[in-house]
Formats: sequence, C-alpha cells, structure tokens
Amino acid sequence: MTHRERFKAILRYREYDRIPVAGFGFWHETLWKWQREGHLTEEEVRGWQNGSEAESSIHKKLGFEFNAHAIFGAAKGLFPLFEEGVLEELPDGYRKVRNKDGVIELRKKGAPSIPPAVEYLLRDRRSWEEVYLPRLQHTSERIDKTPRKN
Repeated sequence: MTHRERFKAILRYREYDRIPVAGFGFWHETLWKWQREGHLTEEEVRGWQNGSEAESSIHKKLGFEFNAHAIFGAAKGLFPLFEEGVLEELPDGYRKVRNKDGVIELRKKGAPSIPPAVEYLLRDRRSWEEVYLPRLQHTSERIDKTPRKN
C-alpha cells in the first residue's frame, strides 16, 4: 500500500497492512533547538516547509515515513483562509490577532506555544451560513495539482 492508501484505509476503518509513522509538522522553535543540539543542519531548518527536500530529510532523521498534511492534494480546511491581522495591541504586550481560521487569539512575541482563543467569528447558524460555509465549498482552486510521491 502507498502511504496515502494506508492513511485513507485507517481513517475509513478498512483493512490496512500496517500502522504508518506519520509526522504532522513542527514548530520552528523546536527545529532550531534540535539544530543547536546537533540533530539537524541549519540548511534543513531554514529550508523546512511542507513538501520540501528539507522536510524529507528531517522526517527521515526522526523516523517519520511522511508528513500527513502533505499526502492529500486538496485544501482540507477553510478556503480562502481569513486574512490574518492584529486587531488590538494590549498594554501587557499581548495582541489580539485574527488567525487564518477566523479565530481571535491572544499572542505575545516570543511565546511559541499554542495561543489561547478569546473570541470566534463562528457564533451561530447565520455566521456559519454566511461566513464559513462558502469557505468549505469545492472549487478547482482547492486542488493541488502537484504530483504526489506517496
């Protein structure tokens, strides 16, 4: 089975030949830490992005077979994404930021962990139908035409 076939079979509760060892991406801060510890090269960290040669090299070193985000060739989330932007600067150094999913988060420079959500654009049936549902419709722009190796 290919990685894609195996992954889809597992998600659909069908027969598969084995459990894959899949990665789901990295925090840049973690990659830089591993580089300082000698596990990765600076070129790998600087070149890392989904589908890149550097990603393949990092995955191989860490024992991952593939990046689960990169094996499916379509936008699986909202499309188009919301425009990310700062909505408010707070006196304690935090900022209220609308992220690409339309969630309002509190972010602070130098804090790499997952930021807390403080507000949502999705509040009710109306916001679902008017704001989110159109971003989940099939369009040809959602399909990545890049050939997959897996």
